Amino acid sequence: MKRIRVVGTGIKGIKHLTLDAIDNFFASKKTLLFFPQKELVAYFKEHNLHSEDITNLYVNGNQDMSNYTVIVTRIFDEVAVYDDIAFCLPGHPRFGVTLIKLLKERAHSVDTELTISLGLSSFDTMLDDTELDPLEHGTSIVDANLLILLDYNIEPSLNYFLYHICSVGTTRTFIKDPTQQNAIHYLKAKLLKHYPKEHIVRMVSSAEYGRDQAIIKEVTMENLETLLPDITFSSTLFIPYIKPEAKRLNRDFLAYLQASIMA
Repeated sequence: MKRIRVVGTGIKGIKHLTLDAIDNFFASKKTLLFFPQKELVAYFKEHNLHSEDITNLYVNGNQDMSNYTVIVTRIFDEVAVYDDIAFCLPGHPRFGVTLIKLLKERAHSVDTELTISLGLSSFDTMLDDTELDPLEHGTSIVDANLLILLDYNIEPSLNYFLYHICSVGTTRTFIKDPTQQNAIHYLKAKLLKHYPKEHIVRMVSSAEYGRDQAIIKEVTMENLETLLPDITFSSTLFIPYIKPEAKRLNRDFLAYLQASIMA
């Protein structure tokens, strides 16, 4: 059976490579690289591993699904020739990546084995950037466009990470200039239904290969549009929790917990 090995390469180049990822590189006959860090490209050359960068297939400004269709077709063209290939993605392969769903559907239809090698995601690194324990006050991860489109209820007493703020209001991805067609005013209007205008939010872009420090910019909710010139493909909006009022406490459950301490 033919095999496609999807490998997550983390955020910081080869520093985040797992032993499982390396095993897959050496076991496959060819590796396709997608938005690879320069350090990773150098790693393949150093170890004489057969690889090819196919990032050019992702056309800036095209519809996401159009780009993904071209990439999936190329991956299956390659596995038809080499039988066993690896496909590298930055971050975690299952985190916010539509490509995996498309690959799984196609692999099932043509009797090809698809395996996933996990990698550190931007969420992992942002927990460190924001010094956040996601369980302490609770944390929700949401796609910015879905938040607006489905008008999700927001619970301000939870922390929120809003992904894909680089493409609010568009199905196109402008990697080179995320300000194009970015309707961030819709996001601001949605958030102001749930938060006071003076609530401080942070735009976070984690450290990555070539940049050792995370980029964190703070603004008030009412000035959200001022972030637009600094938004990149990797930017996420972090909304800190608002301390809930004491009247929300479940007094019966609180009494039960206190009794268990005394027992």
